[in-house]
Amino acid sequence: MTPASYDALVERLSDGILASRQPVTMVLGSAISAPTSSGAPGVFSAETIVDFIEREYFPGRHDEFREHIKSKANDYIGAFDFLIPRRGQNAANAVVRAAVWNSRLPSQMLESGSSYQPDEHTEDQAFLSFEADWDSWYLTPALSAIGSLASVFPETYGQTVLTTNFDPLIEIAIRRNRGRCFRNVFHRDGNIGQASGEGTNIVHLHGHWWGSDTLNTHIQLTQDRPRLKTSLNSLIRKDVILVCGYGGWDDVLNSALADIVNDDNAYPEILWALHGSDPSMVEDKLKPLVDRGRVTVYAGVDCNNLFPDVLSRLLKLSPRKIVAQSAPPSFVPPLRLQQEYDQRLPQEMEINRNFALLGPNEDDRPPNIDFYVGRQAQLEELVGGDYTVGYVTGIGGQGKSALAAAFFNDCVSTGRFEHCVWRDCKEEAERFEVQIVRITVALSEGELKPADLSHLSIEELFDVFLRYLSMQRILFIFDNVDHYMEMEQEKLSGSPADFLKKIERAGVGSKFLFTCRGNIRETGGSTLNIRLSGLDLESTIKLFSKRQALSTREDIEIAHGVTKGHALWLDLLAAQAAKHPEKPLERLLNAPSGDSAGIPLETLQSIWQDLKERERLVLRTLAECVRPSTEIELASFLQEQMNFNKIGKALYNLRSLNLIVVKSSGGFRDYIELHPIIREFIKRTFSRTERATFIDVIIRYYEQIFSVRVGRGKPKLTIEELQNWIEGIELHISAGKLELAFQLIAEVHRSGLYVLNCREFVRVCATLFSEISWDKYATYPEFDAIASAYSDVLSDLGRIDDARRLLAQYRETIVGKTVRYINYCDMLCYLEWAIGEYKEAIRWGEEGQGLKSKSNIDTTYDAGHNLALAKRDGGEVDAALAYFLKGRSIESALDPEDLDETLHESFYGNVGRCLQLMGQIDTALVCYRKSALLIERHETASSVNNRGYVRQWIGEVFAAKNADVDAAKFLKAALRIWAIISPVRESRLMSLVASRPEIAKNVAELDELYAERYCVAWFFGRETDV
Repeated sequence: MTPASYDALVERLSDGILASRQPVTMVLGSAISAPTSSGAPGVFSAETIVDFIEREYFPGRHDEFREHIKSKANDYIGAFDFLIPRRGQNAANAVVRAAVWNSRLPSQMLESGSSYQPDEHTEDQAFLSFEADWDSWYLTPALSAIGSLASVFPETYGQTVLTTNFDPLIEIAIRRNRGRCFRNVFHRDGNIGQASGEGTNIVHLHGHWWGSDTLNTHIQLTQDRPRLKTSLNSLIRKDVILVCGYGGWDDVLNSALADIVNDDNAYPEILWALHGSDPSMVEDKLKPLVDRGRVTVYAGVDCNNLFPDVLSRLLKLSPRKIVAQSAPPSFVPPLRLQQEYDQRLPQEMEINRNFALLGPNEDDRPPNIDFYVGRQAQLEELVGGDYTVGYVTGIGGQGKSALAAAFFNDCVSTGRFEHCVWRDCKEEAERFEVQIVRITVALSEGELKPADLSHLSIEELFDVFLRYLSMQRILFIFDNVDHYMEMEQEKLSGSPADFLKKIERAGVGSKFLFTCRGNIRETGGSTLNIRLSGLDLESTIKLFSKRQALSTREDIEIAHGVTKGHALWLDLLAAQAAKHPEKPLERLLNAPSGDSAGIPLETLQSIWQDLKERERLVLRTLAECVRPSTEIELASFLQEQMNFNKIGKALYNLRSLNLIVVKSSGGFRDYIELHPIIREFIKRTFSRTERATFIDVIIRYYEQIFSVRVGRGKPKLTIEELQNWIEGIELHISAGKLELAFQLIAEVHRSGLYVLNCREFVRVCATLFSEISWDKYATYPEFDAIASAYSDVLSDLGRIDDARRLLAQYRETIVGKTVRYINYCDMLCYLEWAIGEYKEAIRWGEEGQGLKSKSNIDTTYDAGHNLALAKRDGGEVDAALAYFLKGRSIESALDPEDLDETLHESFYGNVGRCLQLMGQIDTALVCYRKSALLIERHETASSVNNRGYVRQWIGEVFAAKNADVDAAKFLKAALRIWAIISPVRESRLMSLVASRPEIAKNVAELDELYAERYCVAWFFGRETDV
């Protein structure tokens, strides 16, 4: 038998088919999707699959493996005959998936990272998304031409395609060419005509790479499939059959051909294309048909030449309009949403430098100093010293804040600095970080919100602060940083210490002054250390004179000696002497058996006894306030006890006695609070029960004016409203109303708005948990939810040691492995995920979920979400995708006509990230655009980070598509956000960008605002407007 020529086959499939108008059923084998050269993408060849099986499953058994396959007629079948009895059918399916996966285009991601490959655990939803991502697959020239033939000549080449291949590339080729097709998969018996659809019927005779088993062994291939065989018989009898790249397996197709060979009433037309020149295999199988001229064999046929040549010749003979290849799947927002874009253009930030205090709160003002003496030398040191960091220290009442306030006022009046900033850290935890957040927001001149900084670690927060500070000359005074004092080592610790290290390295032009009680030993060329001791005698005499106290010099000398020059003690004495000249000064100096920060308790009690009842009421009320109050607020608190005029008189007298601290607002009202020593005295004098009445009055005010009460939480709170809630919670803790405090903080937690000010949330949680008896946790229904939120925020802030201590304490409240243990596992899962320990996170998450599944307990505790995050980022993307879909189909997530606006922005974002990590490009982009649109339209507290992530991820996808210009725009916008809220992420992204010089060049040249405008326009489908 002499095979026909290649040219004859091309003519037969073009001129001949056009003349006969017969439909062609193509029988396609592995050659059409195999790599075209060594190392090129494509489905593994049979030889490569054999090597893969040995390497992956039997690496130490070469001789045994090779001996086995030698005994078989076919190495490929022999390899699977060896594999399946030892590893099972799932392993065979996994081999096929690996073979098909090799036809994915190599990733051009900025991160070289993703080594994702589907396995036996991969959900069907994931495979659907793989196949929807057309541009991520490599198509051989043969496949590309086949797709065009089926699409452009559907009447002849678009009816039925039979294939022994497992891959989806024929379908992808047709869809890329705007054709339509549907799939029939047979791993058992069935009827080809049973399923129907629009377009070409793609029949997979040996199974498919997902959703079915694959047929690889002799037993599997030769199984009896009578219905499939019958339907194949029918097809072969009526159509022109083109066999190309098919090895002639002992399978159902060969069985059907054998039946036809022996049927003299059958008139098939079979065109068999051989790559080589030996037709003996075909001749042996189909000799009767060959003899009848019903089978023509063609030799020397390369399928990657044949199909392009046939397509080219057909188009010359019968010109058809070639429609451009289908664009990859994409989502374009509907017109209704596109029209919203005009209201969302990012504007140039207006710069306003006309402020001296950088937007202070009530606390954050220097106190008014009515009588200031004896510190001129120290003031001159502060004014004239060459230093960057200064400390004013001394025991309570020595005038640290007064000296700092005098320096502050001098700098404001002389204009020595561009801005002067006063911040009161109130001797409490977290206050310093909260103040840095507020200052950074102010320095950004409207570019930042507190929520932008709420989740940053201390290190990142300080980097952002320094970025905005730059070389501006600003005076920063941080009053009362006592919480951060390391008493034994006589130095600042914690976040202020870390802050100062950065300041020293940065070489800024600003000054930073700290006040605290403990001594600071730190000295250096750029450090000024002032330790305040008692006033000298002459300053004391001057103080009494300014107070108009009629005491004799002898009495003043005695007072100075007894008090050792203690500034506040002397001032209280002078004020008492001026107020009550008839009473001897010695009465206040007797019996200093105890002391309150340097002032004897007896002195304070004596002063207290001399006060009128209305003055005591005002002081006791101020002692319970969690922030400075105005006269109007005090009148509201005490409206049942006295009228406004009496409150005014009481405040006047208390100020003259130096028992209150007044802070001017620059407007018509002042803010009033107590000196810490006076506050301590009152709280020590009265029990919590005695104080409760005053706290309740303030709580009622917060309930009535600020709606801080259980059940009144709003879905959206401003940062100021959130602060009111925090203060309300603090009041309930002070009153011992711990259950209500838990309920209030739970309201804030449920709204998700606590993330607007994470550090204040941490501070109030720390206070609350320090007040409770942990063994009585069950008394507080919200205990577990708040503990979990508290732990998560600590993790987000990078306070890992604090989070672990909290978790250890929480674990002690759990007996055995009850349902609360699931919550504990979830908390640990999140902690480990937050620090990038994905294996540990997965271990804890799986333990929690395993316990829940095993026990079948109906509980709200669940570790599923955090486990999915850990699996997503830890390489187990399949399981993560299945979780994030939450039962929805991948088709709906990717549907270009569908955007579910009721979903949270993270739904599309998480699904998209999974797809991206799987190496899918266009499908990820569909999800990211939907997510970005929801972020822009429904800004939430979590949107801040999500805005950065979605821009970065979209940029990465465009980089993978080699769309360098678009990639640069999104990456520039992401860098802009990370520069503001996360320098660590900015640094990581800059490193990734630098790995692609062509993108890095574009990023460097782009204007930030233009890049952001383009991103927002793209989200809304209006990118052509920019």
